[in-house]
Amino acid sequence: MLREVKALVKRLYSMRTASKLAAKGRGLFLERLVVIDFPGRVSVGDWVYVGPRCYFNGMGTFCIGSGVIFGPDVKVLTANHNYDSEVALPYDNKHVLKRVIIEDNVWIGSSAIILPGVRVGEGAIVGAGAVVAKDVPRLAIVAGNPARILKYRNEEVYDQLASDGKMYIKLKSEGKLIPDYSGSL
Repeated sequence: MLREVKALVKRLYSMRTASKLAAKGRGLFLERLVVIDFPGRVSVGDWVYVGPRCYFNGMGTFCIGSGVIFGPDVKVLTANHNYDSEVALPYDNKHVLKRVIIEDNVWIGSSAIILPGVRVGEGAIVGAGAVVAKDVPRLAIVAGNPARILKYRNEEVYDQLASDGKMYIKLKSEGKLIPDYSGSL
């Protein structure tokens, strides 16, 4: 009974938050304790998963492509304070707004931070805990603070999966892909 009540509360919260978004595709999954400030400036593609405790600030606009996965505790910022001011210290009352764009099929690992003005290219992977202050190229795998390119995904394999529409969240929701936790030890 308690499990069903929790599931209902989660579904209602997700529906309420999602209804305020500027645009929303099919298959948006919002986990618990997700906070989206300025949701009317956030647009989301199809088959997007947002992990628990993520924080998105849409003040400067935030665009999320299709097939994107956010791990837990990810933060996306689209605004900063104006610290270059002659009015007040450490900053004044103005906000510097910069759009953030996350292209299709991006995976952003746990506790990563995406700073204002960044574009994360299609198929990129952002490692856990990374601080992304600059654009990430298509298919790049980045990690660290500041995030730097470690390597690139296999373009041929990626392009084939993308053209076949094989997005993890879509396949999982259709029951065509079951998580395998066996791993290799």
